[in-house]
Amino acid sequence: IFLLKLGVIFLYYNLIISKIIFSIGGKMKRLFIDMFRYGIVSVVALAVDFGLLMFLNYSLHVNYLIAATISFLAGLVVNYLLSHNRVFTDPKITSKSMNFIAFGSIGVIGLLFNNVIMWVSHDITHLSVAISKIIAVVIVFFWNFLARRQFLYQGHDKKGVLDEKDQEE
Repeated sequence: IFLLKLGVIFLYYNLIISKIIFSIGGKMKRLFIDMFRYGIVSVVALAVDFGLLMFLNYSLHVNYLIAATISFLAGLVVNYLLSHNRVFTDPKITSKSMNFIAFGSIGVIGLLFNNVIMWVSHDITHLSVAISKIIAVVIVFFWNFLARRQFLYQGHDKKGVLDEKDQEE
């Protein structure tokens, strides 16, 4: 139920962003469209990540940082499969294996951010594992999106989502 509420909040946030998208044009519009799509993909990956974290930590009593690492990597695979086909459709690196390695490398940096944020939030400030994860998710989302968009993909869609005027800008 908590994860469902989190997903609803995230989708509501994306709906607000979508209203902003239609009021701007050009490259900024493309950025917001990609971020909106990436947000939807991230909700699915987050369900895997957060659900597995809670299961491993609370049900199997796996150390929260080990559980966070395992669950983050599972979410990374889901995120790659969905975002490579639904968000970023124009890779700079055309080899699928090399693209995944680069995608995963950015994810490993995100994992480091994730675990440091969770450690500080949980061990130092004594927040729950769930709240610590939520804080980490917000920060790591923007890192992953911006780094992947900048380094791995062209930043425009070859499938014609933009009209001709936007593609010329």
